[in-house]
Amino acid sequence: MNRKELDPASSPRESFGALLRSSRAPFSLAEHAPFRAFVTLLTFADRSVVGYTESADHGFVVREDRTVRAWERAYDRLRVEALTRAASLDLIHKARKEL
Repeated sequence: MNRKELDPASSPRESFGALLRSSRAPFSLAEHAPFRAFVTLLTFADRSVVGYTESADHGFVVREDRTVRAWERAYDRLRVEALTRAASLDLIHKARKEL
């Protein structure tokens, strides 16, 4: 992975934020892992939201309002707990130097 891939300016449509594990890891990791698989939330022009997730051999579009809203709440909680983009990038660069 090169530096450009980790540069927030290189992809203005995407964002990321690092989550730090506590000293209770690995058990504390479940607190920060509300999803069982990768989830993509898609917001359309009419403000409707659908989810998309994949298993090992299938992709699933999820339109069920209850599930999508739960995913939105979980994502919002993760964003609140995550480091800023700049702090996340700094953390990643420091970790790469240590490797």
